[in-house]
Amino acid sequence: MASSINGMRPKSDNWSVEQLVNLINQKRIRNPKCQRRKKWGKHPIANSKKSNYHDYIKFLYDTCYSVEAITIAKYIEDKEEIYVNIDGNNRINAIVYFYNHPLDIFRNNFHELRYSGAKHAAFIRMLSDINYPTFMGIRRMTRYINRLKNEELSSYWKSLDDDMIEYIEDEVEIVQSVLKISGGEFFHTNVFMNLVIFNNPTTDQLSQIFSNINMNSNPLSSNDILAATLLCANEFNLDFDPFLKTNLYGQLNKYYNERQEDEILECYHPDNSIEKMNGTEFLISFQNYCCEKYQLIPNFESDTTEGTGVFHKLFDLTNVFYGLHPSNFTTENIQYFSESIIKSLEVLSSIVNKVCPPTIDLYHFKQDSQLTLKKTPLIVLIVTTIKLLDLVNDNKISEKEMHTILKRSICYHYLLDYLPKEKRDKYTVNDDIRCQVGGKAIQTKVNTIIKNPEQVGHTITEQLMTGLFKDIVEYYNQPYKCEDRPKRRRGLSFPYRLLLSLYYNNRVPYVYTQKKQNIDHVFVFSSSWENDNKIDLDRIGNLILIDGELNNKRSNNSIQYYYDTVPDLMNCLNYPSIETYDSVVTHDKKSVTIQDTENFKKITSNIENMYIENAVKCIFDM
Repeated sequence: MASSINGMRPKSDNWSVEQLVNLINQKRIRNPKCQRRKKWGKHPIANSKKSNYHDYIKFLYDTCYSVEAITIAKYIEDKEEIYVNIDGNNRINAIVYFYNHPLDIFRNNFHELRYSGAKHAAFIRMLSDINYPTFMGIRRMTRYINRLKNEELSSYWKSLDDDMIEYIEDEVEIVQSVLKISGGEFFHTNVFMNLVIFNNPTTDQLSQIFSNINMNSNPLSSNDILAATLLCANEFNLDFDPFLKTNLYGQLNKYYNERQEDEILECYHPDNSIEKMNGTEFLISFQNYCCEKYQLIPNFESDTTEGTGVFHKLFDLTNVFYGLHPSNFTTENIQYFSESIIKSLEVLSSIVNKVCPPTIDLYHFKQDSQLTLKKTPLIVLIVTTIKLLDLVNDNKISEKEMHTILKRSICYHYLLDYLPKEKRDKYTVNDDIRCQVGGKAIQTKVNTIIKNPEQVGHTITEQLMTGLFKDIVEYYNQPYKCEDRPKRRRGLSFPYRLLLSLYYNNRVPYVYTQKKQNIDHVFVFSSSWENDNKIDLDRIGNLILIDGELNNKRSNNSIQYYYDTVPDLMNCLNYPSIETYDSVVTHDKKSVTIQDTENFKKITSNIENMYIENAVKCIFDM
């Protein structure tokens, strides 16, 4: 028996595939705001149980009936019946794609052409794009191609010999037979969809139907549930900040446009002139706005492959904000939330730019050299910053103290991931922004922070930070014999960037900090040495940060080039003197040779200690 929602009793109906496709082509079936993105692929993947169009269409060939109902809502719009898809987006996409591309879904045909090279490419493209009724209506391929009046295909067809044409004509008949359902009937007219149709549900009822259906048969993600739950949470406005309002609606349009990609059904598009933004739309657009403006914030879609978005989780922290109930999305709450988040991100962005200035060329760095945080520590960090700002505003701590707390906490937390577990464990206990994932762990962590935000990271001492840096530097020093030297430079990680950036940008004149900076080797990477000895040319102590233009001009020359060209800059950096450099390495026209590997190790070790000492001073504002 069909169930009712708030007194609404749906009706059942059956549509043929042809009816379904015709309504879609007329744009009379659409996706609602709360519709999930389709997840099915077109073809099966080896060793994967993921649903796909191919397998579903095979199922329809076996049953001639969808079995599981597609749920839709019916409305009257301009005296015309319009349908909104509630449940069945993946199945609808599969059916319509097969209708339009049957020979792309079922590729077990025309083998001789498919695997014989580029000659038949145009014909194979045509087969992939031909729809089901058209293909099934072909009697002779020769006549069909002539009717197309396509020069490329006509030329191709004329180039074929009689045997190949006969093969194609025979294959068409075979494939047409295979594409008929049992009894020799056509798929599009004799396969039927089971439909459950709700008549004119309200937005609130629509979200309830969506949640109830999917919760049982196809579990919703947290974000799907919230999208439906907060559909009616729109009793707020953004007039308190016209600039932010404009940007959020721009982000929302972009979000819906991206969701439209590769969808069969017409998707929802907001009309900013008449429609009000709802709660989940605000959180999504606000997160994406902050993602574009601040390095630390991930895009909503990339953030929610599993679980709920960062800003959803923040809004849900009842000890800081409000909780994700529709009634909490008021103008006052939205204003406080957005202003608090932006203020905190401005502070954090300033810190990130100080420890990792954007002027460094990241060509030799790995992707992880970008300072990004996982969701849970990011949330903890934002909350910490919000509460520290409250203390600054109350004159209980200074801005400098706040920055020191945050700098040491961020750097310490992020550096830990660059140690193996056996070395990391002794440091983890002092990482106050690290938090277990799941359950009430984050709420418990936040409760602790709220009581004494100024105590975050207070156990991270200069000595502890120094020890952490030394363990990392030791871990990354991986000596090898000259005969085993790598052909390419090692990809550099975050610790390299942090140590080098802090050293260079805190010692050189301001004008140099604004120029693009490159990584260079003290003793050039092309150096050779005695095979019995082991050194690491990519160890941190053999790397320097230098003005990009100067680096390009030095090439494989002696470090003397820098001393001759920019003596004022080199005097600031305290790198090995020309005399010290020459005691280790010799240059001739064709090669560079490290003659004293022990001295190389001593010099590079001293540079590493210099980097570490400087970094600790910068992080602790000493």
